[in-house]
Amino acid sequence: MLSQEQIAQQLQLLPEARLKAMDARKIIYPGKNHNAWWDLAQLMDQMKVAVDIFECLHPEKVSIWLFDCSSVHEGLAADALNVNNMNVNPSGKQRAMRDTVIPFTNPPPTPGQLNTQGMPQKLVYPDTYPDLQLRGKPKGMKAVLQERESVWQELSLQCRGKVVGKCKSCQKSQAKKDAER
Repeated sequence: MLSQEQIAQQLQLLPEARLKAMDARKIIYPGKNHNAWWDLAQLMDQMKVAVDIFECLHPEKVSIWLFDCSSVHEGLAADALNVNNMNVNPSGKQRAMRDTVIPFTNPPPTPGQLNTQGMPQKLVYPDTYPDLQLRGKPKGMKAVLQERESVWQELSLQCRGKVVGKCKSCQKSQAKKDAER
């Protein structure tokens, strides 16, 4: 938050040079016929204001932002790779996700298998894909995992070849996960 003196200085600047807000606090009154519950989008809007204020008050300094364990702080971008937004197969209503990179924590390949660790991965079938019906469609969980060869192989062994849908942990609500933690 800016002091009264700093606010007065901001008001002397041209409108395009001023901070958009002088205070990063957000007070909400959630519930029926009131504000929406606090969510990731609101947190990100608040952080943009907070970072601008920090940079104004502390030029050339580095900030570290810490958050508690609220489930809103664990939110993901709408186009992030998230099993909760995916179908098993590339069908039905499924959000298109942005391309990603296969993590280096991907299990190492078995001898003779392609090492997919660190490789880029497209999460939407390209417009040149041989199957015309899949062109431009989001890939399902199965295709994404099969492209991460060693992950698919490991899951197939653990599940005796019946890798389908979300595991019991992924099916739990966020509230249940928070309670268990």
